[in-house]
Amino acid sequence: MSLTERSSRLNKNILFVTSGIKGEPYTPLEQAIFNALQKVVKRVTMIHPDQNLEELLKRLHPDLVLAFCGVFRPVNQINIIKGLGCKTAVWFTDDPYYTDITRSVAPQYDYVFTQDLGCVSFYQRLGCQKVFHLSLAADHSVFRPIDVDLSYQSDICFIGSGYWNRVYLIDALASYLSEKSVIISGIWWDRLRNFMLLKDKIRLNKWMKPEETARYYNGAKIVVNLHRSHNDSYNRNSENIQAVSINNRTFEISSCGAFQLTDVRQDLSEFYTPGVEIESFTSINEFIQKVDYYLRNDNERKKIALRGFQRTMKENTYEIRIKQLIRKVFS
Repeated sequence: MSLTERSSRLNKNILFVTSGIKGEPYTPLEQAIFNALQKVVKRVTMIHPDQNLEELLKRLHPDLVLAFCGVFRPVNQINIIKGLGCKTAVWFTDDPYYTDITRSVAPQYDYVFTQDLGCVSFYQRLGCQKVFHLSLAADHSVFRPIDVDLSYQSDICFIGSGYWNRVYLIDALASYLSEKSVIISGIWWDRLRNFMLLKDKIRLNKWMKPEETARYYNGAKIVVNLHRSHNDSYNRNSENIQAVSINNRTFEISSCGAFQLTDVRQDLSEFYTPGVEIESFTSINEFIQKVDYYLRNDNERKKIALRGFQRTMKENTYEIRIKQLIRKVFS
């Protein structure tokens, strides 16, 4: 880090508490946030929730204790933090899928940040006074344009778990996809009725590291983004809160300079302009029409991908998100 970068950092001391969940997807997200914190504030310390918090607080005197996910920290530890005069914040990044769990956690914190706009009112109803929507972003040190070999190349690529809404869509598209160069990777894709038809295109039960995911994004002409349903049987969302915000994959795909075809979430147009920086679909017919069109029109596809990449670098990195969070807490 240069002297200029050091001098531009905010004079804040942050204690960043990880989720305590080891592995993907949490560990890479936590590392991306920690790296961004290092660039934005003067001092940041990252700890596991099992570490001796009281001792660390007395030694470090943080201005803010920021918990990622925050569901594995005992209530008495939150009280210790507040008793020592520290501000507390939690950033929920799986809303609304586990709100049956987060509902008991959120009121313990001074500030609640949620990656889904639809949960802001939910936490406010629970009595949380300072609730903000803060989307995830892209870690450009991982998700960036790179050259990849033939094994990563495809016409159409989807990386992600086979949640039921995704399974239903891919099943409906199976005959069409069977004739294309397609890569699908993730767990649960053997739920497909048409699994045997697409078997040679599926990397089954492979949970990729971000670096590997980025290679597949870079190798695809079209990267498909299918958001998880708010009412999947795997969720713990008994209030049936609608998911209305785009996922982190939206930013990560565009950060690779890849062309993205996504289903629609309510706030998509706040981050990317459909038809200009990203493409979207709302039906099976529209999906097929747009895939066919953009596979035929390389220049137009590449121009949209480039504009999506530029928008990401300008507005949708973790450094930008951390600055937004810090402003909310210390303004």
